[in-house]
Amino acid sequence: MRKLWIVLAIFAQVAVLASMVYGRESVVLGADRIYLRTAPIDPRDPFRGDYVRLRYPMNNVSNVPMQWSSTKYEPKRGDRIYAVLHKPSGDVHEVKYLTNELPENERFIRGRINTRGGLSGINNQFNLARTSAKFGIEQMFVQQGSGIEIENKQGVRGGLQIPMEVEVALSDKGVAVLTDYRWGALAMELVFLPAQLTNSNSSAEQAVRYDVNGRVIATDTTLTVEVKNVSNEALVLNNPGADCGFSIVPTNVGNTTLRSSNQLCSETLARHLITLAPSQSYVLHVNLADPRWFVETDSEAAADIRTLDNRGLYRIVYSPPLAAIETESQNSGEPELWTGRLESRAFSGQGRID
Repeated sequence: MRKLWIVLAIFAQVAVLASMVYGRESVVLGADRIYLRTAPIDPRDPFRGDYVRLRYPMNNVSNVPMQWSSTKYEPKRGDRIYAVLHKPSGDVHEVKYLTNELPENERFIRGRINTRGGLSGINNQFNLARTSAKFGIEQMFVQQGSGIEIENKQGVRGGLQIPMEVEVALSDKGVAVLTDYRWGALAMELVFLPAQLTNSNSSAEQAVRYDVNGRVIATDTTLTVEVKNVSNEALVLNNPGADCGFSIVPTNVGNTTLRSSNQLCSETLARHLITLAPSQSYVLHVNLADPRWFVETDSEAAADIRTLDNRGLYRIVYSPPLAAIETESQNSGEPELWTGRLESRAFSGQGRID
């Protein structure tokens, strides 16, 4: 009898594994394919072969909009959660919002709350910034020996970052399976400048600032953003008005609703095209004291992020104005118009880069 129970236990384990493998393979064979943008971290594990651990904005619940079933809902570990997707431009999907209700007539990825946030020290409020979620696509095995190559391609922390775009097979029930990856055509580097840079020990001489290419820039520049074409073909950026292809986007702000207060770029603007040859860069100079880059809340007026008393993080995002793209056709023979979304590293008002 004991041998029979051992055989049955082994059979049950094999059946469970076979069911899991079959479930994943059926998704890969029959589901739609989409792309999601992410960045790899810690690419190697000596005990399990080469793999890439991946993170997405939706892994930190407070990074994306939320639509809970109740205003009193507080995510708990193990709760089912759904990341509702949309495709604003290009062929890369983004998370439109997170919800704890099964979406209808929407494309979504299902997951679970992994770690539960707690009460913050401010007004004893529930702190979503410490709540994380998993969706089953946070780990991708790669060919043996390619982990270091992927790490080097992605770029060093604080340097030029090339986004990884993963291909995902997604079933109509929200089950997601990683199937492949590719590299983005554009890379971005953000440099938060010190309060003062000088080229001399003499205090009588004027302070001098330099951009990422070594050129002298205005002394009121707070940070620079370099966008570099890392593909093998020329690309075109649409950057109308006062660099209106770029915006400051608050992220990871917990219970505080921050948003850009910029009105300058709210109207439809005729497109302004910038052609980047392979390895060529466009450098954006940002002065955070300019109202163009202020943020506001429902209860507070627009302000420089450096003056705000919070731990909020921000990103400079390049996302070409769609209205300008749709209203003007591109001439035949021109390089491809890049219509995706590119984000900088997160940074604080005090100059810390995540």
